[in-house]
Amino acid sequence: MFLRYGDTADILAWGLAGILSPLACVYFPLSVLPDWLRPIALAMPPAHVFEAMRAVLAGDPVPWGSVFIAVVLDAVYLALSFAFVLAMFRAHQRKGYVTRYM
Repeated sequence: MFLRYGDTADILAWGLAGILSPLACVYFPLSVLPDWLRPIALAMPPAHVFEAMRAVLAGDPVPWGSVFIAVVLDAVYLALSFAFVLAMFRAHQRKGYVTRYM
């Protein structure tokens, strides 16, 4: 996004971080979210990490299942983002946007 929109993409990045942090269960546990928001929160790896952290701080053992789900989600999102960047790079090459730098 920085290549396309420049420094103005910084505003979007910080805005999205502020909007998504409650869904990542940073401020409060998953149980206080409305039922319709829980599936969205569970699709985010930080929600699993923060729930695991809360369990450990409460004196429970490490919930390795939550940590594993977070790692798997991270790997899936990383693979999807690599595929997206590669597709956008190839589209820009076809349009001639990056040929002068290659």
